[in-house]
Amino acid sequence: MYKLEVTNVPEKAWSDLNGLFHPTSINTYCPHCGKSVNFNLIKPLCDSMRNTVSSTGNCPNCLARVHFWFINPSTVKDSTNRTCEFIGMFPALMKQRKPIEGANLIPERIYKAYIESLNTYNAGLWGPTTTCCRRTLEGIIKALLPASEATGTLYNQLTKLTKHVDLAKPLITLSNTLREGGNLGAHFDDVIDVDEDTARATLELIEYLLEYTYALPEMIKELEIRINKLNTANIP
Repeated sequence: MYKLEVTNVPEKAWSDLNGLFHPTSINTYCPHCGKSVNFNLIKPLCDSMRNTVSSTGNCPNCLARVHFWFINPSTVKDSTNRTCEFIGMFPALMKQRKPIEGANLIPERIYKAYIESLNTYNAGLWGPTTTCCRRTLEGIIKALLPASEATGTLYNQLTKLTKHVDLAKPLITLSNTLREGGNLGAHFDDVIDVDEDTARATLELIEYLLEYTYALPEMIKELEIRINKLNTANIP
């Protein structure tokens, strides 16, 4: 089963079944043909014992059937909060690359851009993957730079970033590589096509940058706290 985000559900695509909210449509990539589509969900079934609603949709592109589960959905009593704890899809997307460890430590807007890059890669769309990664890189830089300096070309912003963030030389090279990779995916080229290896390498580079910038510092802090507690506990 493949996990989807609640943001895959259109804002107004919720309905009521036995007091539980459930989506009536969902945007995702078809696990059969790989196209980005909107599934119109039909025949919802409520399993009240397990607090779950299930439904089915046919891909509008290839007509293949896909099943969805919505676990711990919000109730009609809380009409302002139409959501659920978990959305599962079966069959899973053909390529299931999972988010990096510590992804929950990434700021929300950048996390959404990263997940879009990940989902695009999992759908086998190599060119759009590099474009999405470039968009994620732009989000990272804008978040790290003062607002007054988050202007100009992406290259100029990368140059300014070294004045505010301690980035080692390999990470500057990495960021420039991502910038070039995004340009490759965004423009049609008669000679060069973005293949799977290029898309995967670009996604891996953005993940290294996310880990270094957001996940690693927080994980180090957590480790320091644990070590300090152990040291305090062992003091006679």
